[in-house]
Parts: sequence; structure tokens; C-alpha cells
Amino acid sequence: MFQTILKSLIFIIGLIGFPVLEIVVQEKATLDQANTAMPDARARAHFIYHPASKALLLFDGYAIHLDSTQNDVWKWAQIKAFGPGSRSGNAAALHTKTGQIYLFGGWGENFLKDNKDDTWIFNGSTWEKVNTGPIDAHDHHKMVFADHLGAFVIYSGRNAISGQPDSLTWLLKENVFTPLSIPGPGPRGNVGFAYDPGRKKLVLFGGKRYDQPADLWEFDGKIWKQIEVPDIGVTTGHAMTYSEELHMIIIHGTNGETWNWNGKSLSKIASGGPLGSGLALGYDPARKVIAAYGGFGEHNTIKSALWELKGGEWKKISDNGTWIQTSLNSYERMGDAEAEAFNQANTLLAEKKITQAETVLLKVLKTGIKSRALYAQLGQVQYQLGKYEAGVHAYEKLVEIKPIGHDFYDLARGYARINETDKAFIALYKAIENGYGSKEHFQKENDLASLRTDNRFKGLLEKVK
Repeated sequence: MFQTILKSLIFIIGLIGFPVLEIVVQEKATLDQANTAMPDARARAHFIYHPASKALLLFDGYAIHLDSTQNDVWKWAQIKAFGPGSRSGNAAALHTKTGQIYLFGGWGENFLKDNKDDTWIFNGSTWEKVNTGPIDAHDHHKMVFADHLGAFVIYSGRNAISGQPDSLTWLLKENVFTPLSIPGPGPRGNVGFAYDPGRKKLVLFGGKRYDQPADLWEFDGKIWKQIEVPDIGVTTGHAMTYSEELHMIIIHGTNGETWNWNGKSLSKIASGGPLGSGLALGYDPARKVIAAYGGFGEHNTIKSALWELKGGEWKKISDNGTWIQTSLNSYERMGDAEAEAFNQANTLLAEKKITQAETVLLKVLKTGIKSRALYAQLGQVQYQLGKYEAGVHAYEKLVEIKPIGHDFYDLARGYARINETDKAFIALYKAIENGYGSKEHFQKENDLASLRTDNRFKGLLEKVK
């Protein structure tokens, strides 16, 4: 059984919809045991070493909240750190002079309708909002503290007021934002950004376009300079940090390869690491390891695995599974076989190989797996193939598990197609009762055409917006 000692790893978890942070300390765990007590699955979070806590802090990001219980594997403690609240798309970094973590901007719970222009400071136990300005609300930007400037440097992302990418270079010093009137790398998002204290350079890598190789820029506090580098298979969505042990910038790509930048050349130092974009990457100087957590997977999945890189080798320390987005606000945890089938079917559907996708889903479901996401996927596939009775059977299985309003709506579509009118109306009313109902959808959905001549349809519309 693989074991690890992680006495200095702390997770700060921002709960969706509830502005309270939890601190979770992992002291000792096996890979199997840790599966029951992991932080939320999340992507685009922050992994920042906090010297006073002697720990890496993980917080924010697009998260799925899990109910966690205390046991002898993990020690849990909750800090009533009311502050920034639930948000994502923000930037955060450690002020190495004061030992405090600064957080700026991002989205609140309503995403584009809830843009943030505030700045918060975390001292290891409490948050404090500070007055900074002048700067518009930003999201998906990056922020790094530069020792030799005594200031944070902010770059990339979107100006939430104009709605356009921001190509300005900003400094945050003594709690005042100042834009620099200098040319830079240009508009971009999902960049990698890190600081090399030995060379006194900020390094920005990639994020320009998904279909273009990453370019590399360095900033000394006065000018940006582009440096020609070879294509290493990275475009955007990668992660960066600085290794005090190697005295180099670390770049981890979405393909699982890890590179370093020494100011002159890029060198691959590891492969076989975590896959996907938006993972949190940080360096723990106490244990001299690079740690990675979470990230986006394929087809609307979010991950919850903790990895460590030491001695040129990546190791998975713990994993709370891959989570599949099954609707706007609904996620389902899947085992390896389920996730593999889900992703394989989605790939086949993208290639318009619908019959093959059905075969994949039927095969895994015949093993006895009860998966809401797989039944929903199978139902849609069979509807596309015109197999409405089979699709209805899939949705009937689905609503026996843990249905949401949209599931009943999709079931009603199938019932209407096979002329089970009474069952169709019952399913539509259940959809409304469970929070799903759109008058426009009900009036325009082709699958519901046979119901619109029924006298009950008018009464149904009165129940929805």
C-alpha cells in the first residue's frame, strides 16, 4: 500500500454558495484511505505556500462541494474566515515581504453578472478587505509578487466593464493599482505566470490562442521582452510555479509533461503527470516538492486528485474521483470504468458515430453500474437513433437514481414520442416540481408536438414562466 507523510499540506476550501473557508490538514494517508476525505473537486484554484502556516494553501476555483467527515486519516478544522465569499476566475499571490496572501477580482456565484473589483488579504486565519484603486473588475487574470519591485504585477484576463481582454500591465503596490503605459505581450487568457527571484524576472508563457504554440515573455519591471522558444506542445490552460530547489520556473502542460525555464532554454524534467487544464500548481519549500491538484478533464469533468513531483517523478498521492457535469449545477462522481465509458461515448458522438456510442454505454451499464450520467447519455443517444422506447427505458432507470427536473423533461419527450400521453404530462409536471420549466421550451420542443392539442397543455403552461 502506497503511503505518504504530508504534515505541511493544508487545504483552504471556499464552499460554493457559502463564504466560509475550511482548513483541512492531511497528516498521513494511504491512497485508498484518502479517497474518503479529500477536498472538493476543483479547477483554476490557487496553490500558494504560506510561510507562517508552513503549508501549501489550496482555495477558490470552480468547485464541487462534498460533505466531508472527520476520521483518523484526516484532521479537519474550520476557520470562520468570512471574506471574499464564493468566487472563481480571480488572481491570488503571496506578498513575500509581509507573508500575506492577496486576492483580487474574479466572478461571484452568478458569474458574468457578479464581477468583482475588490481586493482581500489573508493572514493565515482571517480575511480583510482593503481599499485599492483605481481598477475595473477583472476575471481570469494572473497576479504575481515581484520581490525586487516590492509590488504585485497583474496581467491578462478580461476587463469585466468593457468586456474586452485587458492587455495593460498593472502594479499593485502599497494597496494602490497603477497601470503602466508600456507595450506588452498583448491580450490573452489562461496564461502561465511566475516570478524568478534569482533573475528578478517575471515570466509569462502562452495563453494567446488554443491553436498557436505558446510564446514566452519576460518582464523586469520596466519592459516586456519576448524570447524565442521551441514549441513544446503547450498552448493555454497550463500551470506555472517557481522551484526554490531547482532555482527555475516550472511549467506543467495539459499533456502531463513538465518543463523548466532557466532563462535561456526550456528542458523537460518529467512526464506522466496529471492531465488536463486549470490545475493548481505550487511549490512546498519545506518538503522540496511540487504539488498539483484538480483541474478540468475531458467532456465537462473536474478532477480531485493530488499529485507530487519529486526527483523527476510524478506520483498520485490521493484521488477523490472524476466528477462529471450532468447539468448546469449538477455533478456526479464516477469510477474509472464509468468515466472511461462517458468520455469514450462523448468522443464517438463528436465523430457522429452514434451507434458505436450506444454500444459503449450499453456494455458498461450491463455490468450493473447505476450511473445517472450514463443513463442520461444513453437516453439521448437512443432518442437520436429514433429508438424512443429504449430511450424512455433509460430515462426511467435514471429517475430511479437521483433525478433533477431536466431528467423528467427528457423522459416526457420520449413518452410523447411513443404516444404515452398521460405519462408524458405526469413527467412534465414532475419536471416543473423539480425546478425545470420553460414556457418557450414547452411550446417549441418538437418532441412535445403531440401534446399541444391536448386540453391539459394550456394548464401546464400556466405553471411555468
